Amino acid sequence: MSEPTSGPVVDPAAGPKPKRGPKPPEPWTWTGAVMAIAVVLVGALGVMGADLLWAVALGDQIIRTGRVPEGIPFASAPTHGWHNPFALAEVLLAALHRLGNGALLATLVVAVAATLALLSLGMRKTGASDRSTALTLILVLGGGLAAFLIVRIQLFAPALFAALLLVLRKDHDAPSNRVWLAIPLLAFWANLHGTVLVGLAVAGCYLLFGLSRTRPWSSLLLAVAAVLALMATSAGISYPAYVRGALTNAAAQGNEQMWAPLSLRSPLDVLFLVSLAGVAVLYFRRRRPLWEYIVVAGLGLGTLLTARTGFWLLMFLAAPAAAALARPAASRMPRVSARGAAVVAAVAVVLGTGVAATRGEELLPGADSSAVNAVVRQAGHRPVLAEAPLVEAVAAAGGTIWVGNPLDAFRKGDQTAYLDFVAGRPGGRAALDHAEVVAVRAQEPAARLVGADPRFRQVSEAGEWLVFERVR
Repeated sequence: MSEPTSGPVVDPAAGPKPKRGPKPPEPWTWTGAVMAIAVVLVGALGVMGADLLWAVALGDQIIRTGRVPEGIPFASAPTHGWHNPFALAEVLLAALHRLGNGALLATLVVAVAATLALLSLGMRKTGASDRSTALTLILVLGGGLAAFLIVRIQLFAPALFAALLLVLRKDHDAPSNRVWLAIPLLAFWANLHGTVLVGLAVAGCYLLFGLSRTRPWSSLLLAVAAVLALMATSAGISYPAYVRGALTNAAAQGNEQMWAPLSLRSPLDVLFLVSLAGVAVLYFRRRRPLWEYIVVAGLGLGTLLTARTGFWLLMFLAAPAAAALARPAASRMPRVSARGAAVVAAVAVVLGTGVAATRGEELLPGADSSAVNAVVRQAGHRPVLAEAPLVEAVAAAGGTIWVGNPLDAFRKGDQTAYLDFVAGRPGGRAALDHAEVVAVRAQEPAARLVGADPRFRQVSEAGEWLVFERVR
């Protein structure tokens, strides 16, 4: 008898086992499509925000004089001692504004495209698929609709935040000296908008609760450099004074205007909450490092207090949320490579900027140029009291205002009086004491306040605005 053989039986007719080649790269088909559609819609639907034009007015002043003015030169209320850290942003915005409102909107198209590209890259680096990336982008776009469709002074901040997240998460996964890229990012951001404090807080959480565990000295040096980066602005070492004023202004203390909390009566807030719920559920499906949970807790608390903080929370959750989505079955859609998606997105950016540039000049809802010019002519050099967006538009058109944005530049009593005027509260009569010309919308509370004041009489209408003048 033959001895039994051991081991697997090999079929001599079978050929050698084929070797598996490298896994094909994940396509960018759906991601590229979402990005392309989004940037074209931004060009077609985007508008200008009221809090943009005060920066344009200051930028015009800097370009004319070659220096950063002290206080707010276009306001009659005292602003001495206000520290302006955003001279770079103001000059950039003023230069774009001189090219027309379409140029500002075209810049928004480019900024949104950069933000979506960086967010998508962050999602892919966490292992997200094409369709999960696209779906998460849709949730972020829906939840941050106002941030993506309105040109504000924080125009470039979302892209910088997305870039900062890429740097921090990359360093967490593969530590290297590239984490120092966070410092110039923060320094540039500090020259553009105060939301750099969000970026500083997120970076601080990573340095304190992440990097310090493995590289304590690097963490300490980076923390010091990050704080010093905020001083590299036109405010210099007075930047902390600016921050103190911005965080303690009357609107912030009263939870009004840009500092208002979430409201279920606001369709945009409801859409944000739905998007946030979807992204948050996905985010918490997988375990994340301690520093991220601390960031989420901090931004979550900030969102409960101030609605606009929620946008940064949504962006922070996006990449891990996309990676947590179940990988879908194979799609019959054409496989578009990353390079192909970049080409599609670039074409969409060109199309979106073209649409933006041809939409005309009336991109500021509630303050068309005819109304602004009429108010400026009526007032001459006299101070105008009005609410947003007209008050900032008057300043950008060369007029004089009493109080407007940036609110924290003014004395606390003037801030309170102005907010009371906008809300139609009795305290708003103090604002009327300082005005020569008042412009209000007919249906707003401020209209009832000035209409009941015998010191003023209506002299004209400018679009939807009623213009009152002090009785002589």
